[in-house]
Amino acid sequence: MKDHYEIEVKVLEVNKKELEKKLKAIGAKRLFSNRKVIQENFDNKELRKRNACIRVRQLGKDVFITFKQFKEIKGNIKICKEIEFQAASDFKTVQNLFISLGLKRYHRIEKTRTTYVFGSTTFDIDTFSKPIKIPTYFEIEVKDYKDIDKTLKLLGVPKKKALPWGTKQLLKYYKNLKK
Repeated sequence: MKDHYEIEVKVLEVNKKELEKKLKAIGAKRLFSNRKVIQENFDNKELRKRNACIRVRQLGKDVFITFKQFKEIKGNIKICKEIEFQAASDFKTVQNLFISLGLKRYHRIEKTRTTYVFGSTTFDIDTFSKPIKIPTYFEIEVKDYKDIDKTLKLLGVPKKKALPWGTKQLLKYYKNLKK
């Protein structure tokens, strides 16, 4: 179980092969590659008041339940309270539980994910296929927000390219581009 503050940024529209070369060059280790992810986010009036949601995510054969609550944006870095654990049940059962509790699904995402780790830093490289196609982007998740700048510098990514966006903002941005 994870109960911590998620500290992360997104960097949009990256070349996956080039990024993976850079990650390998700094010594990052690949945990898995091109794993299909299905994620559904749910909320209700009370969760919206608290700037929070609950989600079910299937990563390969594993199912995770996550509570996320937005806390703040510090510079260009998003900070959220996150409680996550692996479910002993299947995706459909968790979906049904959330709906039975009166939660409403506000989006369903399908994407492919490759994950690397470097020390305590996690890099998730994602490509959305649904609800809309989104060019490949990556997230940098750290334990201390000061590590974001160090990591960006190490990878040669300008700080201005790092965005404090959540999934809603990401989807909204690309939906607006398609109009």
